[in-house]
Amino acid sequence: MSGQLLVLNEVDSTQIEARRRFEAGENGPLWVLARRQTAGRGRRARSWESPSGNLHLSLLFRPEVPLRRWPELSLLASLVAVKTIERLTVQAGRRDLREALALKWPNDVLLNGCKLGGILLETVQAVHGASGATPPLPDAPAPGHGDLRRALIIGWGLNLAAAPPPEQVRWPATALAETGLEVHPGLVFETLRDAFWRWYQVWQAHGVRNVHQAWRKRAFGLGGMIRLRHGGEELHGRYVNIDPSGALVLQLADGRQRVLHAGEVAGVEMNEGK
Repeated sequence: MSGQLLVLNEVDSTQIEARRRFEAGENGPLWVLARRQTAGRGRRARSWESPSGNLHLSLLFRPEVPLRRWPELSLLASLVAVKTIERLTVQAGRRDLREALALKWPNDVLLNGCKLGGILLETVQAVHGASGATPPLPDAPAPGHGDLRRALIIGWGLNLAAAPPPEQVRWPATALAETGLEVHPGLVFETLRDAFWRWYQVWQAHGVRNVHQAWRKRAFGLGGMIRLRHGGEELHGRYVNIDPSGALVLQLADGRQRVLHAGEVAGVEMNEGK
């Protein structure tokens, strides 16, 4: 299962284009690859710098597992991004870069502690009439006046050729080209696509355990003290674990543990962990 590929010279956003295709009746798998985005966005609707030479990619598909398991694909999507860059650096004879890759919770890819890319997951749904409708997924609610279609859109943005300027980012950013390694987005796409389906089959057949273990090995700051933004508060504590659902377990100064399903790591004390 590889899926169709749509290549665009320019688009507002590959995520938005994938959503438009879904609303027009497409269920995927459909990969949307753009050379340039004019309105790229990351988590929490933040703008995402999208110059030519970087990877701007989205996948529209319907995971054939119960809906409650779909959030686990956040771990898989970010892990696959690291595995893709890792494979390409090794092929280029740059094994030094392999050890410099890490995953910052919840879904950022880091190189030498700087942001190389990010992943965005969105669930989309639409109501269609019964005629020609796609069969409902497991765990889907009973339909009302029409059949409810749901799909997942996973977006990858990787700084291959250029990184955004410091004044536009909340975390220091970098690009693969800054290491002297130049990789074409098309090659990155092919490598990522193959890695995604390999890991997806493992996840589909055996659950999230293998994906979770591989993600933890790359977890940036795991075991150390971190600052974390959660809603309107800033928390400080020890980064104890990532659980299989992708939640971060934070141990506060008073010994209590918080299990956080959303938030953003704002700072890491690098005396322990990666």
